[in-house]
Amino acid sequence: MIKELLSFPSRVSLSLLVTMVIGAAPAWAQTDPSEIAQLRAEIAQLLARVAELEARQQAASSQAALATAPTTTASPTPAPVPAAVSWAWSGDFRYRSESLDIDSAPNRQRDRIRARVGLTATVSDDVSAVVRISTGDGLDPRSANATLSQLAERKSLGVELAYLRWQPGGESADWTVLAGKMPPPWQRSPSYFLDTDINPEGLAALWQPAKTGPFASVYYFSLLERKAARDSTLWGGQLGWRWNGGTQLALGLFDYQHVEGSDPFLDQDPAAAFGNSLTTGVLCRVGVARCLAQDFQILQGLVDYRSKEWGWPVRLYAEYARNLAYDRGRALATGGSLGDRAGDQAYALGFTLGEARKPGGVEWGLLYQDVERDALFAPWLDADFGSGYSAASGWVMRLGYALSPRWVLNATLFETDRDLDPTAGRERGEERLHLDMNARF
Repeated sequence: MIKELLSFPSRVSLSLLVTMVIGAAPAWAQTDPSEIAQLRAEIAQLLARVAELEARQQAASSQAALATAPTTTASPTPAPVPAAVSWAWSGDFRYRSESLDIDSAPNRQRDRIRARVGLTATVSDDVSAVVRISTGDGLDPRSANATLSQLAERKSLGVELAYLRWQPGGESADWTVLAGKMPPPWQRSPSYFLDTDINPEGLAALWQPAKTGPFASVYYFSLLERKAARDSTLWGGQLGWRWNGGTQLALGLFDYQHVEGSDPFLDQDPAAAFGNSLTTGVLCRVGVARCLAQDFQILQGLVDYRSKEWGWPVRLYAEYARNLAYDRGRALATGGSLGDRAGDQAYALGFTLGEARKPGGVEWGLLYQDVERDALFAPWLDADFGSGYSAASGWVMRLGYALSPRWVLNATLFETDRDLDPTAGRERGEERLHLDMNARF
């Protein structure tokens, strides 16, 4: 009977066997001891067999559970999805009424507009692209103005900015790299050494580890690309220090390459030299009839102090430049008597009181500037001071009033004299008045 029970691998069989054994206990007393011993051995075998069967049953149940459980194999980490490109629009519009009173010339009155629209595309955490278009009269790099004339003709548009900006490590990075047609990558004062519409083309790197403290920049720009001669270029750098409130000191070098004896002018027109000394003959490169008589290696420094006095923002500034490559011997050999404004130095002194930013804000400024004939690269001089020519000096008075943070009225008066004839020293006085309405968006 015990062997038959072995075929039932359950606790029920074991319980039944034990009950039968216990129930038969009174009869065991009359049984031979050897039979009892044999019975006990068989019971032990039975218990071992039951334990083995239970272990097998538990193992089978576990395997079945694993077989029916869903697979949870680890999947590879997905590649990071780049953030969507973000876009930011900006722009401004200016309406200008301009009056011109120039010696030995008819008075002139004209209205002009300037419209600019820019787009900044942030393509990653550290790279962005900037493009801005603007109005303008032709291809003049010193003006985005369009004169209201010619029977309401359609106005031209041009690319004013187009560059990449890379900041390794994001916006908090110490370094910024620019490539393309960009704003000037050096610090400036409100002087008229450089026209505000000039946007040089090339490469630049800027370093500024904090809002205050040291800063620096290096740059390389193309001026004129030629097929059969060396290109005219500009390279240089600036080093400075900035304090809280915006006060700063800076010293920069602007080294113009392959401009002496060449024609780095707009459309290679010598009239676009704008007062820099010209020469002819053997001093000019092959194929150039009239060329620059001087090289330009300009050392330029500025002091720009900002503070608040009696509740008014105050700004005092001075800027000085000297052409280290100027050769007075060559100037005399090529131009004879060069007039009172011949030379290699330029300076500007001025101040601004107030700030036309908040509604009702008023700003008033005064500046005096003197630029000798070959102190600066004249094709990039401000087009309004002395009509954009070197060998000019004079005063500029400015007044601004803010109707709102984005709508400002300005009045600017230029009183200048410039040397017309380097051989005779003749001068021409100019009075220029700008009345502007400016809107930003």
